[in-house]
Amino acid sequence: MALTKKAMEEFLEELASRKPAPGGGSATALAGSLAAALVEMVSQLTATERMKEISVEAEKIRRRLTKLIDEDCEAFRQFVKAPENEKEEALKHAALVPLETANLSYRIVGLADEIAREGNKNPITDAGVASLLASAAVQGACLNVRINLGSIKDEGFRKVIEEKLEQFADSSEKSQATMKFIRGKL
Repeated sequence: MALTKKAMEEFLEELASRKPAPGGGSATALAGSLAAALVEMVSQLTATERMKEISVEAEKIRRRLTKLIDEDCEAFRQFVKAPENEKEEALKHAALVPLETANLSYRIVGLADEIAREGNKNPITDAGVASLLASAAVQGACLNVRINLGSIKDEGFRKVIEEKLEQFADSSEKSQATMKFIRGKL
C-alpha cells in the first residue's frame, strides 16, 4: 500500500520501524508537502490576485511532493533489488528523486517568505512554520542526494548534480530572514 494512503499513525510507525525504507527521503518529501499545504492555506486567506497564483502553485507543488514520499521509498527499493550491472542507474535515480524534493521545497521557501511579507498577517506564524519545514526539507533532501552521489562513478553526472545542489545552499538563510521578519511582526 502506498505510504500516502496510510493513516498518519501507520505511516509514522513504518517510518520508526527497523526497515530502511521509508526513511529520510520520504520524511523530507512529507515535510515539504506540509510546508506547501501551509503556504496554500495562508495564501487562500489573502484576497489578492498574486495570492491566488501562489495558492495554485503551492497546490501543484504539494501534490508532487506528496507523490515523492512514495517515489523516494520506491527508488531505494529498486536500488536494493537492482542487479549489480544496473546499480549505477538505480543510484542515479535514487539521487534524482530527492533532488526534485529539494527543488520543490526550495520553491516553497521563497513562497513562504512572500506570503509572510505580503499575505494576511493573522496566519503569519503559519507562514513561518511553512518556511522552517520547507528549509528542513531542502536540507534533508540534499543530504539524501549527497549520500547517493558518493557511490556514483559517473563523474559527469556527479558534477551536474553537485552544481544543482549549490543553488539550494542558501535555503537556511532565506528561511532565517523570513523568521526574523515574522518575529518583528509579533
